[in-house]
Amino acid sequence: MFSYIKNIPLPTLESYFKKTEVTAELFSGILKTINEKGLTSDEETKWSGNFLKSLSKADKFEMTVMFAEDQDRKSVTQIIEKLSPVDASLAKEIEKAYTEE
Repeated sequence: MFSYIKNIPLPTLESYFKKTEVTAELFSGILKTINEKGLTSDEETKWSGNFLKSLSKADKFEMTVMFAEDQDRKSVTQIIEKLSPVDASLAKEIEKAYTEE
């Protein structure tokens, strides 16, 4: 699945989800896939961070995060930990968008 999502241009992702919510199943699948396959190199880790940043622009994304499962929250934490040494500012953006305040 990672090679599939990597082929989606980020502007296309943002455009699609501007008017569509990210379902819980899709959210979980994306986080799981990125956590398992998208952090194998600095380049892929940074791309994954940018993908998550684009995804966070989805309609009602705050609600998606609010109802995220514990495993999803754990995946986000792990992704942020891997992203921080590669791009600290992007990691902070993901942390802000993907965690409840």
